[in-house]
Amino acid sequence: MKEEDRVFPSTKKVVVKNYISGIRQEREIPFIKTGTTPKVLTFSPDGKCLYVSNWHSGNVSAIDVGSLGKMYDIPGMKTPRGMCCSCEGKYLIIANEDADFLSVLNLRDRSITDTILVGKGPRHIIPGIESETVFVSLTSDGYVAKVNVAERRVDGMAKVGRSPRTIALTSNGQYLFAADYYDNTVSVVDTRKMKRIGCYRAGVHPCGLCISPDNKELWVTNYISNTITIFKIVGNADGGSRGERTSRKSVTGSEPMQGQKRASH
Repeated sequence: MKEEDRVFPSTKKVVVKNYISGIRQEREIPFIKTGTTPKVLTFSPDGKCLYVSNWHSGNVSAIDVGSLGKMYDIPGMKTPRGMCCSCEGKYLIIANEDADFLSVLNLRDRSITDTILVGKGPRHIIPGIESETVFVSLTSDGYVAKVNVAERRVDGMAKVGRSPRTIALTSNGQYLFAADYYDNTVSVVDTRKMKRIGCYRAGVHPCGLCISPDNKELWVTNYISNTITIFKIVGNADGGSRGERTSRKSVTGSEPMQGQKRASH
């Protein structure tokens, strides 16, 4: 792409607050133009390109990380949301939330080479340990799908709670957590059997979640209750021990609330 074809960022002033120290700072940050309703960001394997799924534009924007300029848009998706790279960076896999399929984008020529039928409402997608494997939350069906991208097939389906949103995988790839939005729970899935092995109470409408770098805690954001629920993961998830909650606390800002409570489902 020619340098003059790129769309370079402007800047805007924002207020950043540190909730631990209470310090508020005004900063000027880059403002990068993408498509309409940008949803999910993911980096290329070499870290040089940032891909942005534009929900209502039906496309994906590619941002040059060095210059922060938009290089190009890739059209042809239907309400794209979750994305991740697969097969050693050869493909970008895109979840089309208002459809029932994944788009397989060849990053070498920027063409959509295939679609993979997975189920209704594919929302969040994450890579597995194997380079050809991805996991997808299906919000309309209430399942998490395990997909072999190289073979273009679904290798397993795990029933979780209603409207699973964000999913996260332990570093050894053995356990997956799903935020069950309408059940107010978090499901634990054994990825070898693709079977739910645990279900735990979160706040009201859990939506986002992530595992701490040491695999000892799971942090869950609750959309309606405006809290963060923190779960402790039993054992060493790196070594293959079962991922399970032993304690729970909710925080609003920095204030702890309720103790342990197990969900019935």
